[in-house]
Amino acid sequence: MIKGFEILEIDNCQKDLLAYREKGALRGVYLGFPLLHEKYTMSLPGATEWTGIPSSGKTEFLLELLLNTSLYYGWRHLIYVGDKNEILAILIHKITGKTFDKRYVNSNYISEAEVEKELSWVLHHFKILYKKDPKAKITPYEFWDMAVELNNSSKGEGGIQTATIDSWKDMKRYTGQNGESISRDDLYLEDVLNYRNTLCEIHKMHFHIVIHPLKPEFDKEGK
Repeated sequence: MIKGFEILEIDNCQKDLLAYREKGALRGVYLGFPLLHEKYTMSLPGATEWTGIPSSGKTEFLLELLLNTSLYYGWRHLIYVGDKNEILAILIHKITGKTFDKRYVNSNYISEAEVEKELSWVLHHFKILYKKDPKAKITPYEFWDMAVELNNSSKGEGGIQTATIDSWKDMKRYTGQNGESISRDDLYLEDVLNYRNTLCEIHKMHFHIVIHPLKPEFDKEGK
């Protein structure tokens, strides 16, 4: 037998197959939007890539969906982000309806008490990984390994259901899962996405990647 592979037998597949049947061929959970539900659900296991033009709402929309899974099902998440305060502010704004924007200080500006009230709940459901050292670098492999480790070590609290890289361009790239250098984009993506998909399947997690284009192209009208 090849190391790392296994041939299905009835004793190692029947339980998983019945669970697959119960979910209805891996239809995922409802995310709070009836019209979206027919097109997209978040399943365990699963993987989603999010992309679009700059400032089109990629992160905002994904956070809305992740937050709904926490509110509806108690799901917990690991997120790698650039600006930790911005992410926390978005999540607390979605929960309270109160803004961190001082232009609304006389109307809908959030108070310190309201921030403190919601912060512990948010940090319980969202494990936010940020760069403390500007020189620090992390590969996607390391991030997904961390997500699996967190999931396994926090089973008593319900584990970690999803892990999000936001954004993909901020990760240390072109290093394979065994530390070797990979120079070609196609070979790198073949290696890294295969690793991700396998971890999703084995650990029944959903991994998200937010892809911010580095240099968006413009048409002749400048759009």
